Amino acid sequence: MGVKTVTTREFICDYCGEGDVFTNDGAAGQAGWVMAAGLGIVALMWLIIARSLQRGQQWARITVLTLSVLSIAATGYDAWHFQDSQVLVGIALPVLYVMLLSTRAARSWFRWGTW
Repeated sequence: MGVKTVTTREFICDYCGEGDVFTNDGAAGQAGWVMAAGLGIVALMWLIIARSLQRGQQWARITVLTLSVLSIAATGYDAWHFQDSQVLVGIALPVLYVMLLSTRAARSWFRWGTW
């Protein structure tokens, strides 16, 4: 038994059901750069929000709480729509974020910088 490594090109070609869709136009390389740039932007935003949470900035707390509530709602909808209770595991971290950022100590930290 061996493990087969699938490249992005093979995956997209198999998914599209066509032959090699990336023939001489360089679209695969361009798509890779776009994905890398997008991932870099998301990582930078994550670092900014994480550092702002650490420093006690209220906007970061509100951002994380809002994204967590949206994530809980979307995961609940997916569980209901697809009738798959295993999807509910995705609620664990957003619920934890909401609980931790809603404690008395957290509210005090984000309002006055102390608990």
